Amino acid sequence: MVRNFWLVIVITVVCTCLWAQTDSLFVTPRLLLPTRIELPKAWPHSYENLNVLVEVRIYADSSVAFVSLKDPRTELIPLVEQAVLNMRYTPLFEKGKAVESILLVTIPISTELVEAPKAVQIPVSREYIDSWIDQEMQCFNVFQPIIGFGNSKDVFCPPEIYRQGYHFIGRNSDEYRLLNNGYELGSTVFGQSLYLGYWQGFNRASQSGDVIRFTTEVYEQPVTLTDIQASLGDYEFKYARVSMKKNYLFGVPDLYYGLDFLVQNGYWTDVIADQTSVKHFLRYAKHGFDLRFTFEDYAQNIGMIQLNPIYWQTSIYRIDHLYRQITLDVLNPYLSIGITDISESAKSPKFTGKIRSDNTQIKLFKNIEFGALKADLAYTKAFVDNNIDLTRNYYDNGFEDLIRAQVGYESALFAQDIILESYDFERHVLEASSALKTRWGKYGILGIFKSGLAASFDETASIYNAADTLRSVNIDTDYSVAGFYQKQIIDAVQLGVRGGIKHWINQYPVASNDSYSNLEQSADVPFVDLNVDLKHAWGDYEVECRQSLGWQEYQGVLCELPQLRHSTYLNVRRNLPYNNAIFAGANLSGHSAYKSQNAAISELQESAILDLWAGVQITRMFEFALSMKNVTDTSIYGIYPLPQSFHATVRWFYLN
Repeated sequence: MVRNFWLVIVITVVCTCLWAQTDSLFVTPRLLLPTRIELPKAWPHSYENLNVLVEVRIYADSSVAFVSLKDPRTELIPLVEQAVLNMRYTPLFEKGKAVESILLVTIPISTELVEAPKAVQIPVSREYIDSWIDQEMQCFNVFQPIIGFGNSKDVFCPPEIYRQGYHFIGRNSDEYRLLNNGYELGSTVFGQSLYLGYWQGFNRASQSGDVIRFTTEVYEQPVTLTDIQASLGDYEFKYARVSMKKNYLFGVPDLYYGLDFLVQNGYWTDVIADQTSVKHFLRYAKHGFDLRFTFEDYAQNIGMIQLNPIYWQTSIYRIDHLYRQITLDVLNPYLSIGITDISESAKSPKFTGKIRSDNTQIKLFKNIEFGALKADLAYTKAFVDNNIDLTRNYYDNGFEDLIRAQVGYESALFAQDIILESYDFERHVLEASSALKTRWGKYGILGIFKSGLAASFDETASIYNAADTLRSVNIDTDYSVAGFYQKQIIDAVQLGVRGGIKHWINQYPVASNDSYSNLEQSADVPFVDLNVDLKHAWGDYEVECRQSLGWQEYQGVLCELPQLRHSTYLNVRRNLPYNNAIFAGANLSGHSAYKSQNAAISELQESAILDLWAGVQITRMFEFALSMKNVTDTSIYGIYPLPQSFHATVRWFYLN
């Protein structure tokens, strides 16, 4: 622990020195949009020297103004003044703030005696850039819940996740569906938290009801923005994430490129887990058409705990996991089309062979709006090739055909939303919600109904012995009905509460000489979910708090049904002049005891885990924090994520 203490001290001193050096640095102006001097057809002069030296003033909004001509050919002044108006430069930045500056530039004289074409104006907005940086600070804040403030709708129970850096663990259940840029995950032997960790590192997460979506947002400015996030900590834990965004690539309007890169390594879930991930995103929009290409590649050595619980064994081992997704979308006002190819593999000396899954999805979709009425229609054709049986619960069964229709209506007094889905024309899902808006809040009812649940299924093939099977449990809800209430209390507090009944089902496979053979256990389970968000400023102090609490009636024989789930996030911030700040916070998450899907483990004990942090923000562009992870040195969701440990994290944005 002494070594750990001195590690934190050294990191603090180094980062402070770096900040002190950067405080005196500035970013010089760079040319965004060149120009030239166009000579009129009747111009009486000719020139051998085709370059003109000009003194210009560069403003903070990137506009340029003529100051003086540093050339004896004074007859060119009117043409130079016109040419300068078409120039654009990035402003001079001193201590993270754009300021005016004077610069000597060379402007060429065109050899063609023609009218100058109208220059393309590239808007540069410092206000937009600052707003983007603030959003990125929130979305990729490693201390904050992944579903943060302001990026959720009708959320009553956020996902139960514990993280360090971009390693995630969570409780596996059928309560959430994951979509990456509009495409469903499909069948897998791994828990949802693995993919939450992958996608949250490069995408913005949002939640609507029980659906979690990861989307790629487009940065609209021509100034290149780079985001660097790095951490060092105990037990060799370290990571670095780099994100670069650039619009107007090669000077082409609406040609955008984004690069994201992540490496991390360290002790996680009783193994040394290391990861290398990269994402390329290219987008071009013109005449109402929006072409988007995404390449994502994730490679990680992970612990056995990242598997679905039915595959857990008594000793932890490492798995080499590869996940790659390549997507091409063509968005347009008529009928959008997209295709994604997902390839996944996992191997370990413990396995009988490599686990491989290939999933190609072709999607046709259309969004329609008639005033307050909105409709989203989509059809997806999937081509799936797995080398083992990955059948799990209702959504994880995968599909070859998926039809989805969503119709929503919202006015000042009323809101209605209906979603119909058909999987392979055999399994059907109806989700519906209706709400009345009043001055006292939003009152409503929502329900989910499923048909086509399998009456029976065979035991799951073992990944450890080709001749063996695993007594898996299918966990589903074929209906859930709840009333809900939402209220925005002043501007600071958002309250959401729902309560109702869900029919929780545990299905056991067909097995010989087994009392559990083809057994179905179920119960109507009452539940209540509460979510409270607080974000308010008192003078220079700003408080962010999120309290989530879930209760459901305990059923001793049913799996994955903890009676209580809770999560508390609190961050207190003191704002200082020039966008500086100091902050400190805590996060406490936990659950009551519950029965596991894994027959060998049986019951998981109640648990809670606590994290603490404190840091300093220097302008919008730089942040440094110290954190103490797993203060209680406990497990959560039956998993021991990492020991009590100290970590130092740096976040740095810069423009170039």
